[in-house]
Amino acid sequence: MRRIIEFALRVYSYVFSIASSLGLLGLAVVAKMSGDEGSLVVQALPWKGAELTNWLLILGIAGLIAGAGAAFTKGPLRYILPLWSIGFAYLMVKGNFMSATKTFDGPTEFYQTVTYVVGVVVNAVASFLQLKKRP
Repeated sequence: MRRIIEFALRVYSYVFSIASSLGLLGLAVVAKMSGDEGSLVVQALPWKGAELTNWLLILGIAGLIAGAGAAFTKGPLRYILPLWSIGFAYLMVKGNFMSATKTFDGPTEFYQTVTYVVGVVVNAVASFLQLKKRP
């Protein structure tokens, strides 16, 4: 039973990291293609304008490399996923709950944010399974 839970958490970590990275990349690409990078606002992240777009690209590419590297290699590349996941969890917790600029439109948005941040934290914890040797 323990092996099944570890496998499920490992797959969750891969899928969540890759999906979040694709979302970050999607935001960055849309902002770059629209030509109006200054209008992009993500309250949970500390950057603004073109700097935000560049950081979204960096985070998205790094997350894809970390997720795919952990999922498809057995080498040292798989150790990047826990680092990326912890960094992303830090950004999400700090940006959503410890920032004076973050506001919620109502209880529904607050609950959605809490759900996403819990998913990010579970992803960070599950990503440590990369440090175990695979059978």
